[in-house]
Amino acid sequence: MATANPTYGETRLAPILSVSERYDSNVFFLPKTPGLKLEDFVTSVSPKVLIGHRWNLMEGGLLAGATAEAYANNPDLNYVGGNGSLALNLNRAVNRFFPRTALSVSESFLYTPQAPAFADPSYQLYEFLNAIRKQVWDPGHDIGPVQYK
Repeated sequence: MATANPTYGETRLAPILSVSERYDSNVFFLPKTPGLKLEDFVTSVSPKVLIGHRWNLMEGGLLAGATAEAYANNPDLNYVGGNGSLALNLNRAVNRFFPRTALSVSESFLYTPQAPAFADPSYQLYEFLNAIRKQVWDPGHDIGPVQYK
């Protein structure tokens, strides 16, 4: 009889697609200018893939994707950007040597010609870890959010 070996771990894959439409009253962030159409409708399409892997002493995930935006009235503003995040939870490995100690490692990147507004990298990391835990490992089962330590 074969049994599962937790040393090898498990890998999960989750495709993600987001499509949205928004109205922007001032795409150039300028005062009203004659001949310049400041307002626009913007369509955003963002495909991503979330890959999570769990070993017996750690778990981690990689989120990679792209974002394309199309402007109805100002097509010169159309663009495609890329983004990605990597997160490792090493708590179980570290706890073997230092009880009650936590260690998480993360990195992310974003390429876009648009400056991000109100970015909070720590919030994005915890949202990313929660996505791995909830959507990939236990779909349909709320296991609780990652907590700040």
